[in-house]
Amino acid sequence: MGEDQMEDYALEFTDMLASDERVATVARTRGRRGDRTLVNDFVQLTKIHDRRIVVPWNYWEQRAVVEFMTSPAVAATPDRALGTA
Repeated sequence: MGEDQMEDYALEFTDMLASDERVATVARTRGRRGDRTLVNDFVQLTKIHDRRIVVPWNYWEQRAVVEFMTSPAVAATPDRALGTA
């Protein structure tokens, strides 16, 4: 994969509301690149037709994700982990 990929990634669903035509999901993603960590809460609205996803809409903090993914990944070292570097 490309070098902009996260080393760790997790997705945690916080809440979900569903009907026959729509699903609303509140979730949190976590990712790590080197010594940088991103935690991002988001909402996804999904339109459903004939039991298939037709259109997903995502609402999240775009600036934080863009800054996280475009910053160079710095390898974690023992000094950095202790906050002394």
